[in-house]
Amino acid sequence: MPEEAKAPEATADTSTAAKGAASQNAGWRHALVIEDSMPLRRMFSKILSTQKISGIEAANGKEALDLLAEHTPEKFSVIVCDLMMPVLDGPSFIAAARKVYPDSLPPIIVCSSRSDREAIQVVMKLSVSGYILKPFKTETVISKLRELFPDLVENNSK
Repeated sequence: MPEEAKAPEATADTSTAAKGAASQNAGWRHALVIEDSMPLRRMFSKILSTQKISGIEAANGKEALDLLAEHTPEKFSVIVCDLMMPVLDGPSFIAAARKVYPDSLPPIIVCSSRSDREAIQVVMKLSVSGYILKPFKTETVISKLRELFPDLVENNSK
């Protein structure tokens, strides 16, 4: 189930102004990015922005649940979630979110460095839409997004 991936290709430099401008653009989707590593959160947001998806970031599952309550799940087109995080880990976040919002969660893509059988079994039980193995390539993330959203336009996102 995990996709083979290589080291990330670039670091993200996403400013608050850029995120605000992106979220105001008509036609943009929104993603909830849940990752305890700030550089990876920013990298995901940068990759998402190349596909006209504005990333709203959370450092752990509790922050993500708070953002879902604040914005409602319908605001988001996709959730990208790490498995291992402090405060509330990915599986616990997904289980809690499914309990609170059983019919309104968007597709969830798990992104984790765990590739062991136990982790895969946990993810399979969570009914997620995809699993990306860290470290990942930008193209792997974009490919998974295009599977979920076939209407994404081709562009040079390297």
